Amino acid sequence: KQSLSVAEHFIHFPAEFMAANLTRNKDDITEVGKFMDECKNLGMSVMGPDVNESDLNFTVNKDGNIRFGLGGVKGVGEGAVLAIIDERNKNGRFMSVFDFIERVNLTTCNKRTIESLALCGAFDSFSDIRREQFFIENSKSEIVLDTIIRYGNKFQNDQAMNQNSLFGDSNAIEITKPEIPYAPEWSPLEKLNKE
Repeated sequence: KQSLSVAEHFIHFPAEFMAANLTRNKDDITEVGKFMDECKNLGMSVMGPDVNESDLNFTVNKDGNIRFGLGGVKGVGEGAVLAIIDERNKNGRFMSVFDFIERVNLTTCNKRTIESLALCGAFDSFSDIRREQFFIENSKSEIVLDTIIRYGNKFQNDQAMNQNSLFGDSNAIEITKPEIPYAPEWSPLEKLNKE
């Protein structure tokens, strides 16, 4: 691929070419918008970010679609993205939001990161929680996002304590997952504004 001219590269590998340009301009929302419009004009799909498929940069998935890179999401730092990818590579795809919150390093992947991932739709492939539900109050007048993070921290702390105890998992206490109340779905415009 390296011996090809820019034009030849575009002709032979158009999705890879566009993904590279999107990555190069990921910090300039105007340029990203232009390249995304160009992808649409060329019949290429640019799919939103996803914690199970996105890498740091824009990539081309096995179906030939361009996947938005997690590094292009405002509020999500490179360290958090690398922690997500590392956990996914070591222990497989995340099965749910709770699986994600139980496994990912919550020191690196903090509240701001998780909030940004929820707002941009990076958890939309999971059926356990819709993005609107992260930001609603539960019956204890707490924002669901806060209770989920608190649950994740407690789960991980308990796991670490059990691994370090003489008795192993025999003393493990089941931690109850927080309640996820119903939340009305956001309108497409509201979703777009939050993204």
